[in-house]
Amino acid sequence: MMAIDYKWKVMKSITEIDDTLNDLSKNIKVRKNQGICLIFNHQSFKDVNLLERKGTDLDAHAMEVTFKYIGFETRRYDDLSAKQVNLKLKEVSEEDHSTRNAIIQAA
Repeated sequence: MMAIDYKWKVMKSITEIDDTLNDLSKNIKVRKNQGICLIFNHQSFKDVNLLERKGTDLDAHAMEVTFKYIGFETRRYDDLSAKQVNLKLKEVSEEDHSTRNAIIQAA
């Protein structure tokens, strides 16, 4: 496999993230059906009095396209309450995972 030297940098747009992954895809072979990645994006908090976390959409998108790229089924959830997050996790725990290599949960 060819070594690729990519400098770590802060990406400022969804287009820049997508372009970087497209560039990487020319050099890396990815195995499909790795598993699932659950992405819980918390930008706004309805249940508690906290400020909005601006920029989380960009982070969530970056995780979504990255994990899709490396062969994961991604499921993104935005601004769920703690109770809703627990329900999603319970639903996933009851699925058949026999053909998956991993389950990733990112918040």
